[in-house]
Amino acid sequence: MAHCCLTVGNRFWDHMAKLQLLRDDWGPLRITSTWRTPEYNAEVGGAENSQHLVWATDVVPAKPGPGRIEELASAAEYEGFDGIGAYLEQGFVHLDLRGSDARWTV
Repeated sequence: MAHCCLTVGNRFWDHMAKLQLLRDDWGPLRITSTWRTPEYNAEVGGAENSQHLVWATDVVPAKPGPGRIEELASAAEYEGFDGIGAYLEQGFVHLDLRGSDARWTV
């Protein structure tokens, strides 16, 4: 199955399985961004090589609070995500399965 530039394959299903494990352990999460077309990615100021062009999610804890973003990022690492960005000021965590470890905090 594909739409424009998205191919739904193993990476998508692996991501969804890990996201469900994260939700099972962590609790409700609000997904604020997923796959993007190249045009939409440019429109929102995404990186030219953004993982959102392949498959990634940005998630927000349903119950925000001090330290929750860092805790969510740690929980995501435990569940097997390898691309994890903690956006402290904006209050979300970026998750992807790029195939190599990448961690950042903004």
